[in-house]
Amino acid sequence: ETLIQGPNMLRNAIKQAKAFGLGKPQLQAALELFDKMEKFRKSQALLSEAMRSGNAEDIKLNIRLVQKGDVDLEENEMVNLYMTAAKENLRRVELQQQVVMKMEGAIHTGRMSTMMRELPSHIRVAHELEVEESKIQEAEVALRRAKAQTQLEEAVEQGEIEALKSALEEARAAGLHEDLVKGAEKVLYEEETLLQINEAVSK
Repeated sequence: ETLIQGPNMLRNAIKQAKAFGLGKPQLQAALELFDKMEKFRKSQALLSEAMRSGNAEDIKLNIRLVQKGDVDLEENEMVNLYMTAAKENLRRVELQQQVVMKMEGAIHTGRMSTMMRELPSHIRVAHELEVEESKIQEAEVALRRAKAQTQLEEAVEQGEIEALKSALEEARAAGLHEDLVKGAEKVLYEEETLLQINEAVSK
């Protein structure tokens, strides 16, 4: 706010001085100060945007514009602090993008083992970095489905009734494909029918 008010106040003072007949030589120092303060104000505005942005390319662009603007950061502590904060935000946003790419990469493999091995740590880091919630939820859903499908496949292979029931319950909750659920339900039905037959024979 001070940087914004400063150039405005100086601008008004220069106008008043001109009205009193002062020429450019007498106003040179004030004009140079005005120019410097304008650069500081524009730099602060650009860096303020960079501090809030979630787009790495936009942040880089604003930082480059300030660096090319012939502004001495050491001369203005506030702008220097803004630059530090903008660079820190850039680092955070780039880390967010990296972990999102890793989550999406694991999901796109379509391999249950890969998702179960990689997604838990990626999701944890994504939470720490405050990644967009929808991206995290997508990974969490994929991980739950991978676990549910693995559990279901193991239960089908074992043919154990209680394991099948538990796996089917999680499969439905996780939203596994209907064909997978129906296939496991068929196995469960067959195992329960076989159990009933064995119990009837043993009586």
